[in-house]
Amino acid sequence: SGGETAVAALSLDPRKPLLSDSVSMFVEPEELKQAASASTAATAADQARQALVRGDVESLDAALAELTTTGANPGLAKRLAGLIALDRGAKDDGLRMLRQAAEAEQRPEFKTRAQLAYAIALASAGRPESALLEALTALGLARTMQDRAGEVACARFLAQLSKATGHAVAASVLERIAALA
Repeated sequence: SGGETAVAALSLDPRKPLLSDSVSMFVEPEELKQAASASTAATAADQARQALVRGDVESLDAALAELTTTGANPGLAKRLAGLIALDRGAKDDGLRMLRQAAEAEQRPEFKTRAQLAYAIALASAGRPESALLEALTALGLARTMQDRAGEVACARFLAQLSKATGHAVAASVLERIAALA
């Protein structure tokens, strides 16, 4: 993880999953830094990271266009396309793209991120039960890979999901797990 913090948050507004102060995807900053070999692609990956943190869909769209043009990190590009589709109200398309990105990701170190991105999208689309199953799968992947940052991000998301669905005790336990990981 390079000593940097992973980013994970939950947005339950299905109309605007990227807006406000929330981020609707798990992205480890190192993944975005290593996303491209060319300097323009690296700039696009950095733009995407910053746009996600700010909830700036226009900048995210520009970064996606650059990643697509350069062909750098197609997995990241697929996840970004899914998030943009969700933000534009194309819930089914966005979920399909994120599911396909999670299924297609073969690199173990990125599989957790893709799986968690799909789980977060499901939650923001109002499908908490499916989100729970996908997030638990992501947590299992993170633990298998001994990916502490991924484990923390998954536990935090699961805590937020539990809290949002009225399960305060489970949320408390998951917050404790995230703190100990």
